[in-house]
Amino acid sequence: MRIAPKRSPTAPYPGLDKDKFFFDTDQDPLGLAENMLGMVPGEERTWDFVFPPDWHVELWRGQTATARIKLVELFSYITPGFDDEFVKQHYPQFESTKDMRDSLITSTGLQRMKDLEAQVQDAIVTQVSACVASPVPESLIQAQAEKEYQAKLLDLVQRGVARPEDIEEQLTAEALQAFIAAERAGLEERCRYVLATEAIAGEQGIDVEMEGLDEEVERAKQEAKKDNVGFDEEVYKAELVEKLRYAAVMQWLQNNLKIEVLPWGTAAAVDAQPAGV
Repeated sequence: MRIAPKRSPTAPYPGLDKDKFFFDTDQDPLGLAENMLGMVPGEERTWDFVFPPDWHVELWRGQTATARIKLVELFSYITPGFDDEFVKQHYPQFESTKDMRDSLITSTGLQRMKDLEAQVQDAIVTQVSACVASPVPESLIQAQAEKEYQAKLLDLVQRGVARPEDIEEQLTAEALQAFIAAERAGLEERCRYVLATEAIAGEQGIDVEMEGLDEEVERAKQEAKKDNVGFDEEVYKAELVEKLRYAAVMQWLQNNLKIEVLPWGTAAAVDAQPAGV
C-alpha cells in the first residue's frame, strides 16, 4: 500500500507506505473498500481520493491523494465468545472473565485519574476565563494563535505524521488566519485565562522554580535539530517560563477552589460537565 499526495506521488504520507498491512472493511474512513470491490489476490489498483474533513491528521484534511493498493489475501474473522474457557485458553494468567475485567479496571485506574485531572483543569480554565470581562486585544489572540499553530505543526513532525517540508507549506499567513477563524472561541478563552493567571500570580506572589531550565532548553534544541526544524532559544525559554507559571497558578487554583466531581451515571451528572468548579 502506498498513499501519497497527488501533487507529489513519489513522496508518500508518513505511515502510509507499507509492504504489508491488514485492512478491515468495517473500519474504512478513507473509503478504500469501494475502490477495491472485485479485486482478486495479486491484483493492483490506483485511484485518487480526498482526505475527509474529520481526518485525524488535520494537515491532510481536504488534500487530494493517490492510493496504490495491491491485494495479497482475502480473509474473514470469526469472533469467539468471551467466556471463562476463552480466557483460560488465551490468557492463562487470569482465572476467569471476572478476574480479567477486575485486572483491567485496576491497571487502567491511573489513566482514568489522569483523564479526570485533565477534565478538572479544563473546567477551571473555563470558569476562571469567564471572570475576565474585559475584551481580549486582537494582538494577544494573534500571538496565542501563532504559538498554538506552530506547536500543532511541530507535534505532527515529532509524531512522524508529517515531514518538515510539509510543515513549511503550512506556515503561511493565510493558514494562520484560517486557524484563528476556526479556533477563535477557544483562543479567546485561553487568552482570558492567560490574563487571569498573570493577575493571580502577581496577587498571590506565585513564582516558578528555575532549576533545570537550561537543561530543558538544550534538550529541546537537540530535538529540534534532529527534526530539522527551526529553534529560537530565547523564545523557547520565555515560553517555558510562561508554562511553568501557568502550571504553578493551576496548582494554586486546584488547592484553593472547591471542586466537585459528580459520580458517573448519576442523574445530576447526565447534563453536567465531567467536573464542576
